[in-house]
Amino acid sequence: MKKMKQALSFLLVACMVVALAATAFAASYTDTDGHWAEEAIERWTSLDIVKGYDDGEYKPENDLTRGQAAVIFARLLKLEKKADITNFTDVAADAYYADAIAQVVARGIMNGKSSSSMDPEGPLTREEFFTMLVRAIGLPVEEKSEKTFSDGNKVSDWAAGSINALVNAGYVQGYENGTIRPENDIKRSEIVALFHQTVVAYANEDGKEIVAPEKGVVIVVADDVTVKSEKGEEVTVVVAKEEATVTVETAGAVSVVADSATVNVAEENTVYVNADDTTIAATEKAEVVVNAKDATVSLEGTTAEVAVTVAESNVEITDAPKGTSVATEETVTGTVVNEDKVASDSSYVVGEEPAPAPAPVHVHTYGTEEGWYKTTQGSVTVYKYGYQCICGDVKPYTEAKALTLTADMTFDAPIYIAEGQDITIDLAGHNIIADGHDAIYNYGTLTVKSDGFVYPELVDDNGNLVFNTDNTKGTVVVKGGKALNGIVNNGTLSVEAAAIAVADDFGSAIVNRAGTTTVKNAVLVATGLGNCVYVIDGTVDLNEGTVALSATYGFAGLTLGGTLNVNDGSYYSTVGFPFCVAANGDKTGTINFAKRVVTDRTGTEIEADGGAGEIYWLAGSIQTAAGQAEDDISVIAALDTEIDETVSQTKTYAEYFMENKANS
Repeated sequence: MKKMKQALSFLLVACMVVALAATAFAASYTDTDGHWAEEAIERWTSLDIVKGYDDGEYKPENDLTRGQAAVIFARLLKLEKKADITNFTDVAADAYYADAIAQVVARGIMNGKSSSSMDPEGPLTREEFFTMLVRAIGLPVEEKSEKTFSDGNKVSDWAAGSINALVNAGYVQGYENGTIRPENDIKRSEIVALFHQTVVAYANEDGKEIVAPEKGVVIVVADDVTVKSEKGEEVTVVVAKEEATVTVETAGAVSVVADSATVNVAEENTVYVNADDTTIAATEKAEVVVNAKDATVSLEGTTAEVAVTVAESNVEITDAPKGTSVATEETVTGTVVNEDKVASDSSYVVGEEPAPAPAPVHVHTYGTEEGWYKTTQGSVTVYKYGYQCICGDVKPYTEAKALTLTADMTFDAPIYIAEGQDITIDLAGHNIIADGHDAIYNYGTLTVKSDGFVYPELVDDNGNLVFNTDNTKGTVVVKGGKALNGIVNNGTLSVEAAAIAVADDFGSAIVNRAGTTTVKNAVLVATGLGNCVYVIDGTVDLNEGTVALSATYGFAGLTLGGTLNVNDGSYYSTVGFPFCVAANGDKTGTINFAKRVVTDRTGTEIEADGGAGEIYWLAGSIQTAAGQAEDDISVIAALDTEIDETVSQTKTYAEYFMENKANS
């Protein structure tokens, strides 16, 4: 790779250089005399790579358009194959750049602005050109840059790998003020001048011997070409003509970007294969890096030591002589060397050891019967609704699905609703029972309801808990452990005309970790020290008909980092406070009261032991509807502090505690 960097360090400069235009013109222009890029403009005009305008001008300070750039690369590499570009509705079939765009798209040099737009008349930015250049010369992209720029955050994600490669190789230095200006448009003069400095030779005639006068880039677009170096310096040879034969008699690097090319390597080189059907005959030590997927590389005629690195899948290497070493990267599959299969992330020496057999690849074959199947999600055992493979993997059912229970269902692991699923579970008077684990994890869209749902009895006339999970119907029941929860929501959850009951210490009926939860005409019960609703993040809406009962010191509603909208309903805690607002790290909870809600379903105020409607406030925000009376909602605060003017701070917690202690 070092050799590639040394020789190609001029290539950015070079291939930036091909300025261009729309119509042919002779080598002298009316606006280039004395211009700083005059010599470069004259040279590349004489090679028929760039042209001027009908008015006799070159317009060196004009921006280069995307259509012009396509023409430059098509001329530079003598491209012939065309892709179907009819999907680009802004490329007229008779436009001067239409064929060139079809050619650079076929070579993989240029993509559109979108699936239907190429924007050929728009300017070409620096990052767009850098990306085209890397694709044109077959330079591998890199994840990180060895140099930072003050405006590096402006580099688009799709251009970062290309720019990193150019910067790390020393091809792009940036500006003196530490910027790289990826969004700036490239001038026609800048491209020609940089190209002039980088490309030391341009081989466009068959049967020629090219002697590179100095270190730099030689672009070969002809057949039967031999490349040498006058000073013995390293040269980078770009083989750009299909079916060409190129002999390299100088050290450096070779980048093959055209199909069916043959490279005779007579000096030590690194050969980068970026095309299909390449033949490499090395009589001197060579490294070969295959960056083309579905490619065939022949080593016929090779007599020297060759080390091959396979960086893409489905590569076949033929005629590899004894002693050839082959290494495959971690994610690469389908490598074949002399008909022997080579596994991913492995090394193989031809003739000295057997080719490592690739690990068997299991191809999922799913059954046709949908249902709840036990499988794993990460390291957790769960049940998913979908289709099961013989290996145990489950493919989730992705269409909207309504499921109706015909009897109680007891699961020995949580139900898992995957992202993209839309499941409605109608309990139909039956229960889902989770014994010793959470009941449901939701990452998709889940609706839980129970047709014909009847509110269960929760407390007697004296406020004592009488609710019993053994007698309830239409309920998701959790029991048999500590800190177990009913439904843990990370997607979109709706609970209507059903009950969620947790008979467990520290467990919550609903935990909203992310996404949204909507509750209506439903009952939420936590009979241990847990909460009915626990909001970590996201939004929970509690609407009409919602009844939430938390036994002992739990809360009907607790928010630490999300938003809890209390729009209607009845909320009760047998010992503690109906609601609590607190914080979790740098996140604080918010609770919004639409109206006075701490009543039972008949409209009668509930006298909770903690005080009717009282809120234990540790941190966060409490807000109420406009015009609400101050005494509608009272607050027990951990500290003296100010809150919404419609909410009265009845007393501090210390005062509340001492008052209740004196009365007890």
